[in-house]
Amino acid sequence: MTIQKIGTASTLDIISSIKKMLPTVKNTLPPDLQIRLLGDQSVFVQGAISGVLREALIAACLTAIMILVFLGSWRSTLIIAVSIPLSILTSIILLSALGETINIMTLGGLALAVGILVDDATVTIENIHGFLTRGKETEEAILLGAEQIAVPALVSTLGICIVFVPMFLLTGVARYLFVPMAEAVVFAMLASYLLSRTLVPTMAKYLLKAHAEEGSHAPSKNPLVRFQVWFEHTFERIRTGYRGLLVACVRHRRVGINLSYSSSAPIGTADADIMVALAAEHKPTAGYVHDLRLKLAKDFPGVTFYFLPADMVTQILNFGLPAPIDIQVIGNDLQANRQFADTLLEKVKYVSGTSDLRIQQTFDQPKFHIDVDRTKAQEIGFTQREVASNLLITLSGSFQTSPTFWLNPKNSVSYQIATQTPQYRVQSLRDLENVPVTGTGTAPPSILASLASFSRNSDLSVVTHYNVAPVIDIFGAVQGRDLGAVSKDISSIVTASQKQLPRGSQIVVRGQVQTMKSSFLGLLTGLIFAIALVYLLIVVNFQSWLDPFIILMALPAALAGIVWFLFVTGTTISVPALTGSIMCVGVATANSILVVSFAKEQLAAGRSAAEAAVEAGFARFRPVLMTALAMIIGMMPMAIGMGEGGEQNAPLGRAVIGGLLFATVSTLFFVPTVFSMVHSLRHRPAETGVQQ
Repeated sequence: MTIQKIGTASTLDIISSIKKMLPTVKNTLPPDLQIRLLGDQSVFVQGAISGVLREALIAACLTAIMILVFLGSWRSTLIIAVSIPLSILTSIILLSALGETINIMTLGGLALAVGILVDDATVTIENIHGFLTRGKETEEAILLGAEQIAVPALVSTLGICIVFVPMFLLTGVARYLFVPMAEAVVFAMLASYLLSRTLVPTMAKYLLKAHAEEGSHAPSKNPLVRFQVWFEHTFERIRTGYRGLLVACVRHRRVGINLSYSSSAPIGTADADIMVALAAEHKPTAGYVHDLRLKLAKDFPGVTFYFLPADMVTQILNFGLPAPIDIQVIGNDLQANRQFADTLLEKVKYVSGTSDLRIQQTFDQPKFHIDVDRTKAQEIGFTQREVASNLLITLSGSFQTSPTFWLNPKNSVSYQIATQTPQYRVQSLRDLENVPVTGTGTAPPSILASLASFSRNSDLSVVTHYNVAPVIDIFGAVQGRDLGAVSKDISSIVTASQKQLPRGSQIVVRGQVQTMKSSFLGLLTGLIFAIALVYLLIVVNFQSWLDPFIILMALPAALAGIVWFLFVTGTTISVPALTGSIMCVGVATANSILVVSFAKEQLAAGRSAAEAAVEAGFARFRPVLMTALAMIIGMMPMAIGMGEGGEQNAPLGRAVIGGLLFATVSTLFFVPTVFSMVHSLRHRPAETGVQQ
């Protein structure tokens, strides 16, 4: 017995209630009757949820350790760490208000946001530390530090949030998957900014101390303190070296810049479903499927095996189909279409990366054709319907056409039952001929052989229609290669085979391929739209058309980093990877805003363009590095694909890491260089000499 839940119900609650009810139900049944639990989705739901929570917890701990190492203050780390759960809690409250549930996608969005939630608070605390080191009093340092980065932090936060707007333009099932994730990230980011403007400065007033007080103590023998002192000295040497490299880049900016970047059911008596239930703490499903494909084909030659999608995302993107690839041959001439489909299947088998290829509608299903002699039946007193009803009830019963009920005298409850002749009494054609036929009129009881003739035949095991027209489906899956590349090769074969199509027939490729193309088109359009939105947002803030262009100079490197990191890790371009790419655009832009905004302040203070660029890079080296490392470290558990179902969102984390690795280098070197070059041309005579 299969139990399905309604859409708004919780899988965990339903299964938990059923398990509690089973002992009570068992007491009402005969002692010899056993009840076994064959499938339990709560195991995988709990595993997936615990995996996402584990990723978020590990990311939060790693991020906190990184902040502690960089800032060297447990007080500052505590202030930043407090903002993470509060931001997540605020996001959950807003998601609940919109009717969203806690599921893999919303939890994935919150886990994704852990790395960026520390962004606003980290920049605020680091800026406050900067003023404290200059001898400012605690309260004055807090006010100056918070005020200086209020507008750049707002633009950075809005820049990250605005890149998720194109996700709301997605259509189909992809929209219901990724919009809740985007909402979770946006709500958490907005909450993080509000907390960085209110709670973080307040906690800083009570927890932070002036650096003069901290420096008045004698050298500590604590190994952690000594490690922090060593780290600070090492970091300062690195930052000094970075300043020298940046000065060289600014001095030689005219040398040149390299711009080249590079649903299943058995369909016949010969078919069966085999359910493989994985235990808790299992490895990724794809590995088991790969091994079973090889072993089953070796141990059972001549038998066709195919695997249905196991993960939730693939099931949804397939939109109910049992395979991601569905090549439909549509037309009324079934025999001609069958021959064409057989030929097409042989061609598709040569496409690298395809697996589980088969034609769903088999034409060799054994069939007995019973032709009732209506004239003879009418002479005896039977109608065609009466003969058919007798045969139906004998062989299988019917809930629809002839429902039968049995009243239990013990509890006075009527039960719907199906009656049929035991299979051991219908084992030959002679047994079928002896099926008794009775009617409602005065006709005497007869046997089926006296009213009908029998013949053996074969026919379709399953009949499929699409928009009324008969259809033959060629189903297939993908293994070891991305769906886009396989789809491209299949499209070439389909296009070349159009000439051999029977008259009046057509061929259409459906399934996840359609969803993938529409989602890719929507996300790629969204990526361009996100860049345009970020550009216009910065234009409004900087009141300039040129400075936003300088800020966006980090994006080509980010896109190149995404492609290279996906290639190195063997990850294919997918909807999660494109989602990570869109997110990376916002984060890379946020770091560039910090550098350019500080350079603008230095330019307004009377420095030359070259000096302003160097000072901006040098002053923002620590916060840019901290926010980028926080995001990269926060994404590492997701990129590794830890836990059950973790491989679903792994491409997203890898895309973010690859993009940020390249974008951070571009932000620290390329963006200041372009700023110096552009503003030197605007404010002649240009000064290219800067003091180290």
